[in-house]
Parts: sequence; structure tokens; C-alpha cells
Amino acid sequence: MTHAGTIAELTAIVSRAAAVILALDPTKVGRRAKPDGSPVSAADEAAEAVIIEGLSRVLPGLPVVSEEAVAREQPSELGRSFALVDPLDGTREFLAGSDEFTVNVAIVVDARPRLGIIAAPALGLIWRGVVSAGAERLRLSPGSRLDEVGEIASIRTRRRPADGLAAMISRSHFDAGTAAFLDGLPITSRVACGSSLKFCRIAEGAQTSMCGWGRLRNGMWLRGTQLSSQPAVWCWGRTALHCPTVA
Repeated sequence: MTHAGTIAELTAIVSRAAAVILALDPTKVGRRAKPDGSPVSAADEAAEAVIIEGLSRVLPGLPVVSEEAVAREQPSELGRSFALVDPLDGTREFLAGSDEFTVNVAIVVDARPRLGIIAAPALGLIWRGVVSAGAERLRLSPGSRLDEVGEIASIRTRRRPADGLAAMISRSHFDAGTAAFLDGLPITSRVACGSSLKFCRIAEGAQTSMCGWGRLRNGMWLRGTQLSSQPAVWCWGRTALHCPTVA
């Protein structure tokens, strides 16, 4: 399958997962706390089921590292390539009735993300890209066919402003350590945002930079999906660091 064919199929999968989330009432959906205290809901698990089924059909045999499934059982072996999935990033925001939650799928090859798709179900937006092939934002209602896309716009990061950086920070996980880190940087403004929506706003040039870090429960640091064709650093986690090298 070509890159175009793969990203089209994965976009359709992510869109279906987004529709499954929106079909559930956040005030009534089942929920529980994971061992680390973070929430997981029936929406997380329903979206994950849609994504894992779709990946097994479109990319059979490809190992999948998905947040809720890994919490139950870690894969024995990944190989050079695997799919990285967070079926509902921003569960707290979803349960609180906010629109700042996302569906995330990436393909990782040789420890580097090569293709990524992030959907914001409540916003009807999808950001997607392939490394060295550019990135774009789609306006697509969750669950709709790809031929029903309302808008496709190429995206790229902005140049670093001369007067300082705008830091996008986690709405739910901002802490004293992150504040201290930011205090040592030339930050002119801070914008709070939930989930990986922060990364998408950077990729499309709506904001200029993000600062912080993400850490997995197993202690490993993770660089996540790089959607933009311009240099950036991305991570899925509590916050993210984006240091553009565009002159």
C-alpha cells in the first residue's frame, strides 16, 4: 500500500473512533481510575477497539502499542515497526465536557515516528502528515466518508518570533517543576490546552512553541508524532517541548 493509501485508510479509522467517542454521553459513560490515578472511560476503550480492529485489517501483523491495551498486557516484541495509539487523549477533558480531547495514531519505524494522525472529535478536525511529505488539516465530521471532507489545508509551523516564545502548557497537568522550567526560558505568554491538541496548534502555526516533557508509566521518555514538515520536537505526555530550528 502506498503512503497515500495508508494515510487515507488510517484517517478513516481515526474518524470512526472519533465518532464512537462522540456517541457517548460524558456525564453517563462508565469510568474508573487506573493504578496511577488517571481516569479511563468506556469511551477510551470503545475508541481503542475500533482502532485496533482497523489496524489489524489495514496493516495486518503490525504490532500495536495502545495505552489501554498495554496497561492490561505489554507486547512481547515490537520489531522495527509498530503502531502507537492513544485512543482518547484528554480523558479528563472529555469527562468534564470540554472539547479538548483527541484520538492519536502514529506509525513508528526504527524508533522514529514516520506517519501520524490526530483527530479532535468535538471540533470536527483532523491533522495528519508523513515525515518528508508534509502535513495538512482536514475538516471532517467524525464518521464521515473521506470524500465528504469540507476543507483540506496544508500546514506548517511558524518562525520563532524575535520577541520570545509562547508556551502551550497542559491544562490538567501543569506543575511546579514545569513552571520552574518555563521561568528559565524567554516566554512571553502561556496558553493552557488539553491533550495533544497543543501539538496540532503548533503544527498549523497557530502558536509558536511549547515547553515541557512527557514521561510514560514505565519510565521511558517518548517522542511522539511529528505532523509538521518543519523541524519540531513532539512528545505525547503531560507537556511537550517544541524548539523550531527554522531560521
